[in-house]
Amino acid sequence: MTTIMDLLKSQLLQSQTIGGLSIEGVLLAMAMAFIAGYIIYLVYRSSYSGVTYVNQLAITLVALTMITCLMILTITSNLLLSLGMVGALSIVRFRTAVKEPIDIIYMFWAISIGIAIGAGFFLLAVLGVISIGAALFGLSRMAIDSTLYLLVVIFESDSARSDVETAMSIHAKSSRFRSEVALDQKRELTMEIRLKKQSSGIISVIESIPGVKSASLIGVNTNQLY
Repeated sequence: MTTIMDLLKSQLLQSQTIGGLSIEGVLLAMAMAFIAGYIIYLVYRSSYSGVTYVNQLAITLVALTMITCLMILTITSNLLLSLGMVGALSIVRFRTAVKEPIDIIYMFWAISIGIAIGAGFFLLAVLGVISIGAALFGLSRMAIDSTLYLLVVIFESDSARSDVETAMSIHAKSSRFRSEVALDQKRELTMEIRLKKQSSGIISVIESIPGVKSASLIGVNTNQLY
């Protein structure tokens, strides 16, 4: 009498002989997919520059890499299963909106690495993780180093305004006039600036200028690279 264990053993043997897959090979591929997905997760978390960080999406990148790897392993091991999976995926509709364009890049990165690992191109997967990860991390550091700020200064005299512009030429990499508003006997000046690395104390410098009543620096989230 055939038992459930006998059926399971026969299915395992059949998958090994027909599909060419071994348990060790599957576990190795899934382990590599997990490690690669975790590296993608770390790069995403360390380089995120949006307003609200969503940890669920970062964790999804790990699962997406492993699931894609499993799908490719299934497709490459059995022709009938590959045709059935293509038909099943053709009727799936994804309605979740991706808010940040960079999130799409990370999702495609995870999928491509999962495909490479599932197809057995381990060296290609390793090179893809290293090269793309280094590129994304480097570009994110460039964006952080060139953070855009809004400088708002309230002053009383034209000489104070001239001194503020002089301070900007010393402490800022670039500056651009935005607006100037009259407030009774005072005026409010707003400028876009990008600070030099050693100019963290620019507020105290501006507030020490005679005729300046107050100064504030506001960080602005931007995706532009300069």
